[in-house]
Amino acid sequence: MAGNRFKISSTLKKLIVNTGWLLVLRILRLLFAFFVGIWVARYMGPERYGTFSYALAFVVLFGPLARLGLDGVVVREVINDPERKDEILGTTFFLRLAGSIVCFLAVLAAINLIRPGDRLSLTLVGIVAFGIVFTAFHAIDIWFQSRIEIKYTVYAKSVGLIVANLGKIFLIIAGAGLVAFAWVSALEVVVGALGLVIVYRYRGYFIKDWSFSLRRARSLLAISWPMVLSGALAMIYLRIDQVMLREMVSDEAVGIYSTAVRISEIWYFIPIAVVTSVFPELVKSKGLGEAIYRKRLQSLYDFLAWAAMPVVLFLALFAGRVIVFLYGEPFAGGGVILSILVWSSPFIFMREAYGRWLVNEEMTKFFIIAHGSGAFLNVALNLFLIPMYQGTGAAVATVVSYAVGGYLACFLHPRTRSAGVMMTRALVAPVFWLQRFITGNRER
Repeated sequence: MAGNRFKISSTLKKLIVNTGWLLVLRILRLLFAFFVGIWVARYMGPERYGTFSYALAFVVLFGPLARLGLDGVVVREVINDPERKDEILGTTFFLRLAGSIVCFLAVLAAINLIRPGDRLSLTLVGIVAFGIVFTAFHAIDIWFQSRIEIKYTVYAKSVGLIVANLGKIFLIIAGAGLVAFAWVSALEVVVGALGLVIVYRYRGYFIKDWSFSLRRARSLLAISWPMVLSGALAMIYLRIDQVMLREMVSDEAVGIYSTAVRISEIWYFIPIAVVTSVFPELVKSKGLGEAIYRKRLQSLYDFLAWAAMPVVLFLALFAGRVIVFLYGEPFAGGGVILSILVWSSPFIFMREAYGRWLVNEEMTKFFIIAHGSGAFLNVALNLFLIPMYQGTGAAVATVVSYAVGGYLACFLHPRTRSAGVMMTRALVAPVFWLQRFITGNRER
């Protein structure tokens, strides 16, 4: 019994440390976003910042083609079959390299089709998309995730982040144009990838040991293909608002809207850090019995739903002041947008756990239902609301689509309704806590 207690304690300690390292990276990004990111926005102004944000959002739309939905699947595969890790990682690398190249070509074709003759947009999008090719090396990141050794990934990505932000500061001082900032965005990915290769070798592993298996590739893609499609749908309702705003309104509208998006998304490191650290142990807990597995999953939903609420309440009340203080009066219109966008946070937080649960249960096809419903609703609402309300309408469309895609869609199929019930319990958890508190006092 003592040995079991020690084992549980050691595992919990490792999870806490792992989460702490992820928080270090996210906090570092938060600091750079506040100081350098805001400086960049002020330097560019609403119109140029809108042009640059459009390019970033456009490339992100195609990101799922590069990732191929492999992250959660590969973590599970490595945990369940550690002796074949070189085959799994090598196959993952080559699949993601092929996907990245396809993504790069698709981005160039799409921007030429949508904005023919717009050389600036083509240049910005092409440079940013070039960096995606190097995300193939994130197979190393997946390996460290599976071992709950995320600190090595943090080392690598932190270097890329620091180099990129120092580059942005230099460009601001030098009075550089948008193209130079696009190159710096690509540089962050390249340096991060190089860092991953270095830390992987430092830990005593060799990329030359990786191998490609066609059988393994087919197996991984058979599981992950629904996540490629669902990931594309997810990106539509995550970023299509900025693309549609530029096409239907103006660059300036995108610039103002983007500041609100940046602030609302700063806090998303919380669910990513927590779920990334907890997921390997959640996979293992399934073998301890369904009751323990479900109890831990419910606790995770509870924590994620209510970790978002302090941020929601603060920004709902003070969004306008926050935007003006950080970005200045030219961006003041982002205040109302931010006060609306922030209400999507509880659904986004819980969606992180829901996504990993679907992977663990081998129900990845249900991603298509969730993200498809959210994407369709977001585009439809944007078409209706943007012409009348511009950025405010896009914000309303985003919140509604997040609530549908990340929560309500769970009730559309019997196999995922249990997740919807868990999320409902998480959203109303304080009611039950209060009830137990009152009942306990009465019993005394």
